[in-house]
Amino acid sequence: MKFVFGREVIGDGVVIPMDVAEKSESVVGNIYEVRGKIKVSDASKITKDNVSVVESELYNRFNAKMKYLEITDDFIRLQVEGSPFAWEAFLLVLPSILKIIGIILVAVSVILIIPKAQWEVFMLIVGLILALGVGFDVLSGAKKVASEVVG
Repeated sequence: MKFVFGREVIGDGVVIPMDVAEKSESVVGNIYEVRGKIKVSDASKITKDNVSVVESELYNRFNAKMKYLEITDDFIRLQVEGSPFAWEAFLLVLPSILKIIGIILVAVSVILIIPKAQWEVFMLIVGLILALGVGFDVLSGAKKVASEVVG
């Protein structure tokens, strides 16, 4: 079985140690992925309508916007946007929210996702700076040579 809801944010992940996560808050605009080992108690509850209820619960309780949800027979990936919310409260309530879709959470980890688009924009800016810097060096060298030839 595989169930997918929403649009996955593709990027590099940085694991947040649980002792750090439980003492911190999410950051507004950052994307986090909660990965968990699960047991599916009732697969018939994994429907688009029930997942919409989970999405609403996450938003109403934590102002967390669910971006993506993937469920397999024994694994869950949930991507949410930070609001901020306290990770301790979020992780404490998450198992009861997931019961809406017949999921029993066995183990969990939290990962900060750095979207590819941010890396691409960063690299584009660095590339432009380097290109412009090199371009100015070439132009100033050409002007120097031209002034020596003419002068």
